[in-house]
Amino acid sequence: MNFRYYLAILLLSFTSTFVNGQAIEISQFSFSSSVWDGSTKTLTVKRTGQSTYLTSVALSRINLPEWTSAGLSFNVEVEAFAKKKNSTQLVKISDEIKFATSDFVGTTSTTIAKYPTLTIPAGFIDEDGGNIIIKWRFYKENYPPPYDQNGWTEWYTADAEINLKLEPAVLPPTTFAGPDQICDEGIYTITNPGTISLENASGIATITDLGNNQWQVERINNAVGTVVLKSLVGSNAYDKTIRIGTDTPISITGNSYSLDWSRSYTFTVNTVDANSTLEIVKEGAPSVTFTRLDNNRFTLSTPPKPNSNDPITPVYVLNIKARVIDPECGNSEYIHQEIRVGTTIPFE
Repeated sequence: MNFRYYLAILLLSFTSTFVNGQAIEISQFSFSSSVWDGSTKTLTVKRTGQSTYLTSVALSRINLPEWTSAGLSFNVEVEAFAKKKNSTQLVKISDEIKFATSDFVGTTSTTIAKYPTLTIPAGFIDEDGGNIIIKWRFYKENYPPPYDQNGWTEWYTADAEINLKLEPAVLPPTTFAGPDQICDEGIYTITNPGTISLENASGIATITDLGNNQWQVERINNAVGTVVLKSLVGSNAYDKTIRIGTDTPISITGNSYSLDWSRSYTFTVNTVDANSTLEIVKEGAPSVTFTRLDNNRFTLSTPPKPNSNDPITPVYVLNIKARVIDPECGNSEYIHQEIRVGTTIPFE
């Protein structure tokens, strides 16, 4: 395995008391950048199940004549522990991490890498977090004087910062139960509510917390509009659109509002709610035929040009008005569109 995949490198200077520098050093203990936050020196721990991390640990030995004899032994043990914040309890989380003299065969100065796995038990780390502690020791055998007393050293603790924190909680989504449209007021039951607000509601509707996960949205006088009931859960937003009263149609659209003679034109009345029932009325220009195609579309068919020899061609002006019919909340206001026949001059 190549160390370039371990971008978040912890340089742990484990200082021993050998003359002429460190005889043995744990020079690197690192984690994959996919799990390691180098800015805060933090590993994220799962909320459910155990958390497993592939690590890289590197051991370096000194390159001085008195430390390169054939009989010199380099046996090192490294252990990793997890500790909760404000606790003295240590839980071993590492595989067996051992370096032996055989790892250094064939060279006088080298760095040897091993790739142990750290496993933090499920549920060990709580909301307060914790940290990882690295301990290590080595066995002295055939070391030069005055360190020639064979045997294991004490356990050293690495001066390294490896913090642990729980992954962000996955909060359940908000769901809304209540009417899509209200005439006067409506009651909404919200499951898993976060911070509740009513948006785009100024002068249109108010909201009241009734308790027990219920909110009341109330219409202000005869106001008409669309409001949004929103729940903010952490960084996630959930919302429900509510129509207040009966919305007027948005517009009447077609290819042109200046019509030519002897032609048929199709127009559409656009609404906030596609399922709205519409009343569409043509006023004026009786020679122009009005035909309703469906709920929101109609055609205007113009007659032939009258008295084509007349130097002054007449212009017919008609008006289309449309409104939404709602027997429960009441009918909306009309919208109007003026249309001319016999001129192609644009008009406002």
